[in-house]
Amino acid sequence: MNLPVGRKQILIAEENPTLAHLLSSQLQSEGYETVQAADGAAAWRLLHAHEPPALMIVDVVLSGTDGLALCRRIRATPRLTKLPVILMTVPEDSSSRLTGLEAGASDFLSKPWSKAELYARVRTLLALRAAQEKLARPQGQLDLLYGIGRELTATASTDETLALLGGRMARALGATGGSLVLVDAQGPKRKVAMGGSLTPRVTLPPVLDGIEQRVAAVLLKSGAPLLIEDAKSQEGWAEIEGVRSLVAAPLTRQQRIRGWVSLTHGEPSQFDREGLDLLAAAARQATVVIETLGLAERLQ
Repeated sequence: MNLPVGRKQILIAEENPTLAHLLSSQLQSEGYETVQAADGAAAWRLLHAHEPPALMIVDVVLSGTDGLALCRRIRATPRLTKLPVILMTVPEDSSSRLTGLEAGASDFLSKPWSKAELYARVRTLLALRAAQEKLARPQGQLDLLYGIGRELTATASTDETLALLGGRMARALGATGGSLVLVDAQGPKRKVAMGGSLTPRVTLPPVLDGIEQRVAAVLLKSGAPLLIEDAKSQEGWAEIEGVRSLVAAPLTRQQRIRGWVSLTHGEPSQFDREGLDLLAAAARQATVVIETLGLAERLQ
């Protein structure tokens, strides 16, 4: 059972297959994608193993890990604290609603429900989450730029600093992969690759893969940041396997490109113009860090 990635996907934890199918059909008719889990344990495995959905609908009564316990586990997990959770209860079960509030439920849905009520609650919670994320984004940008600035005072080697910089930028923009490459007149000099776990690793020798070669050709020619919202519909990028979204920015110092950072995602439309501007700002600051560290190493 796979949890697809996206902003409008809803995970339904309901052990009654008829109710689960009804919920799923009604939500799909409104344009949402749905994933079903037959019990609390299955829902938790999906949340633990994949990128979180946009919202969850959880029945209070589930086998094994019930809806209340599942909600508590979600709120105790840092990466899931902001996930909206709708608990389904019967109208007369006021005690579950009170306990659900204490467990961190975002809203409640009575069984049986009306489609109008379901749609209203889902739309309201998704709109609220979008507003919260929009407010939190400037703070995330400040955290990224401040964090890069702190690397100036680090005593790490160039490779360790590159790994820190690459991993920091990938996490800030929600990428699933990418790389940070330094070049000189002879070609690639150093490369840090970020895989699926976003654990940065220095690769020696710094051989460029197909997507990195494509990014290098574009950036070295234009010198400008690059945004690909959907590689499958972009001429020259459709043949790249496993990458649908891409954002990249050159590391430029004194009008000369010293390298670049590129971030990727397996789904389309995962990066936007605001993310591109943030990456470009982070790349400019990272260039200062890299240049300063390179000078210190040459002096030593």
